[in-house]
Amino acid sequence: MKRSRRLLGLAAAALLGLSMPSTALATIVRPLTVEDMTRRADLVCVGTITGQRSEWNAERTRIYTWTEVRIARTLKGKRTAGETVTVRQLGGIVDGISQSIPGNAKLLPGEEVVLFLDADEAAPLHYVIGMAQGKFTISRAPGDVAVRRDVGDLAFAGPAPLSAPGAPAVPAQLEALEQAVRRASSP
Repeated sequence: MKRSRRLLGLAAAALLGLSMPSTALATIVRPLTVEDMTRRADLVCVGTITGQRSEWNAERTRIYTWTEVRIARTLKGKRTAGETVTVRQLGGIVDGISQSIPGNAKLLPGEEVVLFLDADEAAPLHYVIGMAQGKFTISRAPGDVAVRRDVGDLAFAGPAPLSAPGAPAVPAQLEALEQAVRRASSP
């Protein structure tokens, strides 16, 4: 009898635990303005994500994802239209195993994006600056080319002045974003 009550109690506790809302995960970062990211970036480009692959590291302890981006236009840096750059991020899915970092920029094949990138000096790789802050998705409608960024998995340390809790304001139009980048990168 005692054993069945204990099992019933454990089952009830497990059921209660499963019904509780899960805790949201976020990565805490310093909020970066377009000007901050432009100054830090080796490359700011408009491009299309053309491919992606994920692989284990040599020790099989981490998964990395490599994303290919075909450049349409360079706003800062020494790359030209038609070139491809490789962006490396921690996380991905390999052999049915998923690793992820809350707040990483979500790069999806086929997306048209503006990326703020830092070059790896030891390899021909780039990294997104400020995690999800450094990726803007472009959406096109007749007479309107808008940009937006998804910073939902980020929490911001320091002053919380604007839009998404703590995220610095960003232009909503591609043309305005490009002008802000050019202003920040001019001497």
